Amino acid sequence: MKNLIKTIAFLSFLVFSMSSFAKTANPYKNASAPSIVDSYIQAVSMGNTKYSKYLFTEDFKFIQANKNSKQYNKKELTAFLKKQEGFIMNCETSYKIIEQNKDFSVAKVTMVFPSFTRTDYVTLSNSDKTWAITQVVTTFDNSRSFFQ
Repeated sequence: MKNLIKTIAFLSFLVFSMSSFAKTANPYKNASAPSIVDSYIQAVSMGNTKYSKYLFTEDFKFIQANKNSKQYNKKELTAFLKKQEGFIMNCETSYKIIEQNKDFSVAKVTMVFPSFTRTDYVTLSNSDKTWAITQVVTTFDNSRSFFQ
């Protein structure tokens, strides 16, 4: 009987300790495209970056469209967002879904700052019932760089 109790206690401990190492599930697994856009805005303008790595596809591209156009990948953008965690930008944000079907969506995100306006064109795809951002093209009304 003592061995049975010890065995059950050990197995319970093992199960609970192993579950703490389990991979975090994608919190956006069944989210809609507008929900992903909302989460993107929260990450970029409000510093809520906890789950930002799940917002983007592995082949994600962030493009600054100006005369010195620059391109960044998922790793570079998520590293930048992590550095900005908790930082709240002084801007008013809004978005509009420009086009959407069951597999594809494009949103226009506008961030109005006191001295300039930033516009992000966010492209999303729906793969395996999960919406994710594939590309963001950013423009500034005065060509200021987001990464400066």
